[in-house]
Amino acid sequence: MEVIDQVPNMSSRFDSADKHYARGDYEEASTIIESLVHDGVEDGCVYYKLGIMYYKGLSKPLDKKKATHLFELAIAKLNNQLRQNSANKHHFFCLGMMYTNGYGVKEDKLIGLSYLLSSAEQGLPDAQYYYALSMDAIKHQDDAFKYCKLAADQHHSDAQTALGIMYSSGTHACPQNYQEALKYYELAASQGNPRAQYNLAVLYSTAKGGVCQDFQKAFDYYKESANHGYPRAQYNLAIIYDNGTLPLTTKDPDNAFKYYYLAAENGHPASQFKVALIFENRGNLSDSLKYLNMTIEQGYFLREAHFQLGEIYSKLNESQEAFNHYKISADSGNPHAQFLLGRFFGSSGSANLSSINLGAPTCSSVADNGRLNNSLNLVDYFVKSGENSYHRDNISTDNNASYDNVTSKSSVNLAEDKPQNNISIDVMREQSFQYFKFAADQGHPEAQFNVARMYRGGVGTNVDHTEAIRYYKLSADQGHPIAQCNLALVYAKGIEGILEPNVQEAIKYFMLSAKQGNSKAQFNLGVINASGMGGIEKNYSQAYRYYCLAACQGNSKAIEYLENQKQNLSNKSLISSK
Repeated sequence: MEVIDQVPNMSSRFDSADKHYARGDYEEASTIIESLVHDGVEDGCVYYKLGIMYYKGLSKPLDKKKATHLFELAIAKLNNQLRQNSANKHHFFCLGMMYTNGYGVKEDKLIGLSYLLSSAEQGLPDAQYYYALSMDAIKHQDDAFKYCKLAADQHHSDAQTALGIMYSSGTHACPQNYQEALKYYELAASQGNPRAQYNLAVLYSTAKGGVCQDFQKAFDYYKESANHGYPRAQYNLAIIYDNGTLPLTTKDPDNAFKYYYLAAENGHPASQFKVALIFENRGNLSDSLKYLNMTIEQGYFLREAHFQLGEIYSKLNESQEAFNHYKISADSGNPHAQFLLGRFFGSSGSANLSSINLGAPTCSSVADNGRLNNSLNLVDYFVKSGENSYHRDNISTDNNASYDNVTSKSSVNLAEDKPQNNISIDVMREQSFQYFKFAADQGHPEAQFNVARMYRGGVGTNVDHTEAIRYYKLSADQGHPIAQCNLALVYAKGIEGILEPNVQEAIKYFMLSAKQGNSKAQFNLGVINASGMGGIEKNYSQAYRYYCLAACQGNSKAIEYLENQKQNLSNKSLISSK
């Protein structure tokens, strides 16, 4: 960037500073620029560049107030140069950037774009690039492509990278062409452009558009980009180290944490969230809180971050803080948080509610981390949170809502697998039902089980046997052993006017539950085989086997039944051994 010589070597000194700035050597650029200011240069570009460094914290402490002061000086000096007809393409560029962004002057994008266009038409690659970005933002794709290519052909690395992105995504002005994208990415990467290096890594790892897949090249470019400070590359490199994916053969947790941490410090929200989880697993709750709050401040992973904050405050025995964060997470649609609140409201034994201010649920199904998707359509990763952080405690209804000791048409008593804790009469059942249902409708199997029981017993909602069966089946088909047992019981008995008995379906779900070690299901299979329920052939050997399995787990009914039937089974000589 040229400035008008006012003292010897001033223009060359500024050009040198500009080159250092372009390479990311902000310390040296700052030293040169400040020396120019000290020497009394009157060129507005010098003050603009120094203002940018304070505005963005480039080798300078972030200082918006000082930046604004420098921008105001720059505007005054640039306007003076305009009046003297001494302004050139560099001055028009600075004016364009300041008016477009409102640096030191009231934002006026039309004036800003006119200055940028004037500079771009005079061949300044920076102006061509930023004008192209402005045109792309307002969907003027022809002009965006034209000016981006002009800048790229002048070796502007950011323009080359942007042109590569245009070729990768394809527009009517620039048909999709991954080979052209590869060409421009490589040109930019050879100049050390970290974003181009990152995009090359993505192309080589995904092999899009006929680009030959090469995991080693992808890894090398990720590393180059990461070591240049590009946070998305640091994050993806951390993922590679974390999972031990190609070209690595083993996991490297130390390097994984190193790059997660670097990316987190560079403001990458997924990395901040991941670092928070790592610190929590290490027992460093204070740093975990710090990085979770950093994630939230950026507006990303809100559901997940608030849930983890709830987990941490629970560990710290800060009930009110825990509840507040669980509720934010639940009302933002996190099924694990919704399930936990269902427990909070549904069982006085699950949480101390006396000191907690309870509010009504206001669930939104809209995910809040959608902003992680961007216009580049490049590889990104999603961090899953709290997969196993909820507990398998289950709500229990009043006795008159249970299936215990019901009698089938063949007068055989089956046992329902009933959770151990009893629900308090005074709990807020309606809110418990609402939160369980929010979670259930997002596929949470434990919540589906609880919703089924509440529909069946009319707890927190009206009795609805059809919905109860539906939610039992949703939970059972996800492998929930108690839901499988209770659904089997419904099929075994039937519900008058709603469901005819179906012993084959009952056996199917009892067996699924029994295979997971559920003693109630094992006992009920014993009952069915011993009684020949529903017309099936009696099988005392199978009955004895299932009674024994249940009894070995301490099932009192199985133990009692074995004692009562022992002589009968022995007389029939159907038992070869115990």
